[in-house]
Amino acid sequence: MTPLTIAIPTWNRNQQLALTLTALLPQLRSGVELIVLDNCSAMPVQDTLPDELQRLAKIIRHPINIGACANVMRCFEVATGDWLWILGDDDLPSHDALTQVLAAIRMYPAAYFINFETTISRLGAGTRVGDV
Repeated sequence: MTPLTIAIPTWNRNQQLALTLTALLPQLRSGVELIVLDNCSAMPVQDTLPDELQRLAKIIRHPINIGACANVMRCFEVATGDWLWILGDDDLPSHDALTQVLAAIRMYPAAYFINFETTISRLGAGTRVGDV
């Protein structure tokens, strides 16, 4: 089994998705599955991504728009990894994001959920609910 699946739900934000995938590209390694779930974008994701980005991701295009919440739920259904990282299509990962995620998985193997703080949550936009 794959230790980690990175799933990116998207709809009509092909340019932002390309930027996110480009930032993620140098971090990918074996044992990490990357899936993009295109929620029936007006311009299919597969038609707008460069070949290099298409090769690194499994792209699933829904035949109809199933809604944002259902697209996120599909991430859980299609992931084959032991762990799932749902990454927003416009959330640019830091240069060492994957290393940090994999380190946290090794550090807390019995956890059910690992939450990473971001600049936004430190500024008060987020709400912290309990600790692991």
